[in-house]
Amino acid sequence: MKVAIPCTDAEGKEISKYFGRARYFYIYDTKSQEGGLVRIPYITVLPGDALKFLESLNVDAVVVNTIGNRSREYLQKRGIKVLEGFDGKVEDIISNFISRFAEPSVES
Repeated sequence: MKVAIPCTDAEGKEISKYFGRARYFYIYDTKSQEGGLVRIPYITVLPGDALKFLESLNVDAVVVNTIGNRSREYLQKRGIKVLEGFDGKVEDIISNFISRFAEPSVES
């Protein structure tokens, strides 16, 4: 599962309280257990750009503090899970997300 977390800045340490204003997202893959910070690649970020960008990355879920109704609906209509109410450090959120939401891996 590929998860996107909006970040406050280029360091990617804290979750942004405002999904729609985030220019940076920490993308974490629960299967490979790897992640990294990405910046929305537009000079000027317009409403809806973050949504389209995350969709192009094929994320499965977005972990947010808060998100507007239109953004939530846009993501959900495309099969992207929206998990709200998270706060604090991205590192802690990833650990929390994995323990609460990620499906266990199946080994052959």
